[in-house]
Amino acid sequence: MAVTINGDGTIGGISVGGLPDGVVDSGTLATGIDATKLADGTITNSELQYINSLSSNAQTQISAAGGAWTVISSQTASASADISFTSIGSYESYCLIYSDTYPAITSVHLVFRVSHSGTFQTGGYHTATDATSSSGGIVAGSGWSSGIGMNPISQVIVNTANIGQAGVLFLHNVANGSNFHMSGHGMGYTTGPVYTRWTIGGSHGSATNVDGFRLYYNAGNIATGTFTLYGISNA
Repeated sequence: MAVTINGDGTIGGISVGGLPDGVVDSGTLATGIDATKLADGTITNSELQYINSLSSNAQTQISAAGGAWTVISSQTASASADISFTSIGSYESYCLIYSDTYPAITSVHLVFRVSHSGTFQTGGYHTATDATSSSGGIVAGSGWSSGIGMNPISQVIVNTANIGQAGVLFLHNVANGSNFHMSGHGMGYTTGPVYTRWTIGGSHGSATNVDGFRLYYNAGNIATGTFTLYGISNA
């Protein structure tokens, strides 16, 4: 029962002990109530009004927004034979960022493989590289390779103290039944010795969903390095 003021000046709806149901009914409230009176008082009127244009559950709309990046896993190498990401989910595209990465021995490539049905593939890779050194000019070894056992994703790296390598790889067509593709770039200290930057493009010639990624050096182990894999929503 709502509280009412009658024409004769009496008030109805109040009984001994207060309001009959112990609450203020919606009909007795006016608009424009200060938002700081709600919850713990930290939300302002302006902030509360931001939800004015929402058409459904806020988290559902955020999760469905195109371009969202989700951290799948981050791993740190320490004399590791390889860094592997398995049970990666079902994103169509991923980004793999590696930094401060050192080989245990000198003059090696950082390389990359994909997994199909839990098995890392040892052949059928195609890769194109382009590299320029700080001394100028195209680095030897740039070019195209087909049908090889892995995708090299760096030039020949020298394990000089405090000079690691870093790079970014975008991984495409992972879970849509098409041939896997990869593109990216990196920077490191290479034979010469000079700093070298490189770009990389590659593929694996099998129209099968990829369920894992692996990075390792073609000899020795990964002394140190941080590797973070992100899933990218394409919707």
